[in-house]
Amino acid sequence: MGEACKTVVIAAVPFSDNLGDGLIALNLDSMLRRMGVDNVRLCDISYRRAIPFNKSKGSGLFEIYLAAPHPVRQAMVMAIFGMKYLLGGRAHLRRTLGGADRVLVGGGQLLSDVDANFPFKLWLLTIEAERSGVPIYITSVGVASRWSWLGRRLIRKVLRSPALEAISVRDEVSRANLTVLDPTLDPVILPDPALMSAELVKLRRKNQAQPVQFALGVASIKTLNHSSDLANADAGNSLDDLALTVRLATEAGYEVRLFTNGAAEDEAFLHGQLAPDLTRRGLKFSVEPRFSQPSDLADFIAGATFLVAYRLHANITASALGVRSLAVAWDGKVRAFFNLMGRPEDVFDDLATLNVKLPQQLADGLAPERPNINELELLYARFLKL
Repeated sequence: MGEACKTVVIAAVPFSDNLGDGLIALNLDSMLRRMGVDNVRLCDISYRRAIPFNKSKGSGLFEIYLAAPHPVRQAMVMAIFGMKYLLGGRAHLRRTLGGADRVLVGGGQLLSDVDANFPFKLWLLTIEAERSGVPIYITSVGVASRWSWLGRRLIRKVLRSPALEAISVRDEVSRANLTVLDPTLDPVILPDPALMSAELVKLRRKNQAQPVQFALGVASIKTLNHSSDLANADAGNSLDDLALTVRLATEAGYEVRLFTNGAAEDEAFLHGQLAPDLTRRGLKFSVEPRFSQPSDLADFIAGATFLVAYRLHANITASALGVRSLAVAWDGKVRAFFNLMGRPEDVFDDLATLNVKLPQQLADGLAPERPNINELELLYARFLKL
């Protein structure tokens, strides 16, 4: 670590109820401290703690929002977060960026449109970074393929900012999508920070007297479709398909434990639909309490023997911890991750297709090789010029 870099800001959505985002920030923070950075600050581009705003994606209000026309949703997003920016978000950005040597726009599918949500927030961050003279390193981001006119216009202001020092993406698909957005950019590929999660978790020694754990990470398909670059039908991802997954794992001798990554809409689906349905069918399972911290999610996955999940960071964390995992490719980013890891056979178009292969996969029980954290840190150090 050179003397010139003492303060680094991680700018993302670390306090999202989807704990995958928190795991990214936690891993970047841990990595930077191992590299000798004296001061690491978290900058929440959604201002969740700077400006508390009561909303719940698991409520009826979110259903109304999803039903609104696209231009109306964009206007709602910009009005709400424009107000939050003026009421306290701007002060939060200036406070966290002040005196910093780097700002890492770190990880996750941050270069995605979704009603101009992230483009607008990143543009506001960029304005303040330019004002403060802090160089921006866009780090290991996912890049979506679908963009509205407004979203594209806003994100290009970020990508063409004089404050942007360097940009990296987390997979080949993101690299291709970024090239479409701006052909002048030549990003490097830097794997997702959550692949370093083994540094955060003390792996528990498995007690052979206990039932073998099968972790099933569930999600609301309707809500996933809101941000997905694919159209996922209920067919193939239905309650019947989820029940079959539970039955196959139970018949193979596994103790089935249902969980979510923490998103409110996923929790609503788990408790309001899936768990009651499985109970009516007489299936054996348990439901994990909603995790309150990203480290809780990582600890839970560390104790699993086998994992099937929709959410990407459940699978990334499993890979980091050497836990056997299979995924549903509800978005291109899921397949892109498994391709990057050299495991394209472990991701499926839908749960029904996955279930066909599940009995043999359960019998094989082959755990993936853990990533080399030292090599990952070296890649990050080179990219961030640390």
